[in-house]
Amino acid sequence: MNIDKAKKYAEGNVADALSQVVADAYLAGYNVGYQDGIGKVAKDSVSEETEFFDLGLPSGTLWASDYVKEGDEVLFLPYPEALKYDIPTKEQVDELREYCEISIKYDEDDNYVHIVLGPNGNSIVFKGHGYKTFAELKNAKTAYFWQVYNSDTPKTVFVPYPSAPYINAVYLFPGYKIPIWTVKNKEL
Repeated sequence: MNIDKAKKYAEGNVADALSQVVADAYLAGYNVGYQDGIGKVAKDSVSEETEFFDLGLPSGTLWASDYVKEGDEVLFLPYPEALKYDIPTKEQVDELREYCEISIKYDEDDNYVHIVLGPNGNSIVFKGHGYKTFAELKNAKTAYFWQVYNSDTPKTVFVPYPSAPYINAVYLFPGYKIPIWTVKNKEL
């Protein structure tokens, strides 16, 4: 009789424990999906709100008219977060470097901006915003932007920036926060 009681007690506890494990797994999966969904909504709304320009590049890549913004402010993100957006690849940056002319001029606030003129006469303008380390804003006049960097464990990431008459690059720590510039493929 005591064995039957113990068996029923154990079965009840095992069933309760299994129910809790299933519930916890379901909740964890829901939260992950929810977070992915938030990222997708943010990325999709950025793409819908952004004006893209055809610079006449052979690949047909369209470049955003400006940095991604959060409200009126330029959005600074570390590299892993930037990958959730359609940031340019190394090949797209190389194409911009090869086919476009880059010049500098001063804007109305006496800050210099980089004008990237495409072979078809359309242009985009990069304004310097620098990058953020853990403690401070650095090189505020330089127009950095993230690009996809193909490495399994990047301790440093190759970050391009226009500097007339070229697009140069520097290696920076992936945890630094850098503005996001997006691209998309031309719709046929």
